[in-house]
Order: sequence, then structure tokens, then C-alpha cells
Amino acid sequence: MAVNPSKKSWDVVIFKKDNSVYHIPSSWAVNDDKTIYLWPKVPISILKHSIEECEPPKTSVSYKELGAVYKGTRNTIAAARRLQETVIESRSTSNESESGSSSVRCEEIEDSFEEEGNDTSGNDDDDTLTFNSDENNKSELAPSSSAVYRSTSKLQNSKAQRVKSGSSLPKSKDVTIATPQRNPASNLRCSLTEDRYTKLMKAIAGIEYDLKEIKSNQTRLESSVAAVIASSTITPSRISRHFELPTRNQEGLMKLEEQVKQDTEFENLVKILALVGGETPKKATYQIMKRLMNKELSLLYSAFGRKGKKNFSSLTLYKAVLESVRVLFPTTSDQDISRFISTSLATAADREGGRKSRVTGVNNHDTMTQAD
Repeated sequence: MAVNPSKKSWDVVIFKKDNSVYHIPSSWAVNDDKTIYLWPKVPISILKHSIEECEPPKTSVSYKELGAVYKGTRNTIAAARRLQETVIESRSTSNESESGSSSVRCEEIEDSFEEEGNDTSGNDDDDTLTFNSDENNKSELAPSSSAVYRSTSKLQNSKAQRVKSGSSLPKSKDVTIATPQRNPASNLRCSLTEDRYTKLMKAIAGIEYDLKEIKSNQTRLESSVAAVIASSTITPSRISRHFELPTRNQEGLMKLEEQVKQDTEFENLVKILALVGGETPKKATYQIMKRLMNKELSLLYSAFGRKGKKNFSSLTLYKAVLESVRVLFPTTSDQDISRFISTSLATAADREGGRKSRVTGVNNHDTMTQAD
């Protein structure tokens, strides 16, 4: 459904689940407080299009509700993007200011260490610098750990100079460097520009979404097959014995055609063909056609009777194949399944090693021609 350009608006929000910042159509807000938003369960390409076109929620699409922090509304996509960047930058600045404060603490410790290093009085062999932080400060200290490393280097240089000059090392203190644990995410963020970091995080989020979508599709497929088996009034083994598959000649195919003209028999055939399965609609159609007709019989047919062959689409069995594929992949169109059936019949000669033998025959012919 088209949206009036004058009424388009986008909200910039921070999703609480993963702390990500997005600009999305304002119509996706569930409540007036704008604390919950709808998120469509669709591939990324469709998601981007829905956001760009500011499409309202559709009844044909599944959604999930996500908690969010509302940051503002804009009436153009460009303005929404600018606000999104502003929110990201403000959060980044906040993180950098926290990191900067820990850097100051590191530098102060480093300076005090140099003063101790120059003091030749004492009774011990090593200097000790203790650098401890509580659990709440670990993430803040991570970006500035390089300052601690610089302190280590100065400690070693100071010791070496005193050894060369004959000065005794301080003996009243033991100095050790305790390096704070670094946060890998903070290091990654420091090594990338903010723009690249944002793009990387969005790409990772996209991959995670696609993986969830794949898992969801797999679950639906398993549920569909289980439903077919569970709803069957007879077991798959009895169905298999009831139908002679694959059909091996025209007589057997016509016998099966007469059987499936009865509603009950049609449903039973659909169930047994759907059990063949397949990773994609195309592969499922190929496997179902091989289960239905052997190679020799398939060579006599085309999907719509072209090139002087028999018309498979005129049979009730054609409809049975359509329904079988749709049991496994409910959203596949008749047009796509018909195309897969047509290709399956057109390439039937390649079954059972036909393609390999044909290629071998061509190569042998070329060899003989060259020898002549």
C-alpha cells in the first residue's frame, strides 16, 4: 500500500535488546509512548525497502515487538539518517570521554612512577607499581592500557641506566605492573573509524537475522512434514504399497491418473510425494518428478506439450505435484513450480548418468576425428 509522501515520517530509536540505533517508519510504533515497536520478520532486502518507502505494517507479514528508547521523529529519510548519526556519535563521544578519564589516571600513575624510578634510595632490587581497578572500571580502563605499557618500558629503561651508572636499585619497594583486562569490543572500536564500526555492527546484526530466518524456515519445514505424516489416516508404507511408484510406462501412468481423480487418493499421493523433501522448491520438484516417473517415461512428456511431446499439465498428476511442493514450501507460486517441472522433464535425459555418458561420447568422437 502506497504512503502519502506528505505523511511519511521516521522515528530514530535505540533498541534495548542489542543497543542498536535505527531509523524506522513511525507507523511501526505500537503505543503512544513509543517504547515498543514492530519489527518485520523478512529478509534484509525487503526490510531495507520497507524502511526506505516508509511502509506501514502489513497483515501479510509477521512481526515481533521490541522494546526501544525513542530519540526523535523526522519527516524525510535524509533527516532521519542525520539524526541517527547524531545519536550514534553522541553515544560514541560518551564512551570516549569515559575512556579519556582512565587515560588521565594512567598518565598520572606513569608520572608518579618516573619520580619513584629516579629515587636511588631504598633496599630492594625491583620497583613496584600497583595498578588495580574494581570491576566497574574495567571497561573504562581498557582503551588506555597502552599507557601502562609505556610505564613498563620506562621502568626497564630507568633500571638499565642505573645499572650502567653503578647506582643501586631501590630496595624498599617491589614494583610490578598489573595490566588491566582489556575489553575486546573496546579495542575493536578504537581500531576502526566510527562509520566503519557502525557498518560492521549492522552487517553482523544482518547475518544474525538471516541465520534466525534460516532456522525459522527449517522449523516450519519440519513442522509441515510432521503435520503431513500426523494427519495421514494411513501410514506412509501403506501409501507406498498402494501406489506403484515410480511409474515406468504410459499404461502405469494412466492407471495412476485414474486413481488420483478420487479426492482421497489425490490427497494420499500428495502426502507420499511431499515426503520426498528437498532443500529448495526447485530441488524438491526435481525429486518429486523422479519419484513419480522414471527416466524413459519422463522423456515422453513436457510441461505443456511442446516439441511434439505429451502435455503433463493436462493431467491431474500435474496438480498433485504442485500441491506436494507447496506442502513443503507454502509460499512458492504455481508459476515457479511449473517452471521447475518443465526443466525437470526437459533434462530427464541427464538422469542415471545420461549426461556423463553423453559428454564422454562427444569427447570420444572428437578424439577419433582428430586421429583421422
